[in-house]
Amino acid sequence: MVIATGLAGGRSRISIERVGVNLMDARIPDNDGEQPIDEPSLPGAPAAVFSSLPVKAIVRDIAAAGIPVDASLTAGSYVCNHVLVHAASWAEQTGARAGFIHLPWASGQAPDGEPELPLEQSARAVEIAIRTTLEADGDITAVGGALY
Repeated sequence: MVIATGLAGGRSRISIERVGVNLMDARIPDNDGEQPIDEPSLPGAPAAVFSSLPVKAIVRDIAAAGIPVDASLTAGSYVCNHVLVHAASWAEQTGARAGFIHLPWASGQAPDGEPELPLEQSARAVEIAIRTTLEADGDITAVGGALY
């Protein structure tokens, strides 16, 4: 199992990602100065891939712990999405499970006015995601999904 995480500055809730789009369209350069535009994340792969985590079950279990969470339908358009595309493609080829979780700024780290979440809640959410994934045979049927 692979559960990757990334910062989603500006979000007030933890986001369990469902879909990776095989497209890089960076709005700003990355740390190495790279800024791919309209390039595939994984050449030859489908246009989109899906997390193989039980996304809705994870959302249910994190919410039951009182932690703000949503299922998300977009992992962005560059680095986080790129990680999800590669991890989900690997999982499909190997029969493993893989997905991506976006976390808000930790309390005390956000720029002025940005939403924050206590680090303990983010860590607990990731722990719940791992446990739920290990225990679930599949996902649940439930309404859910947010665009950010």
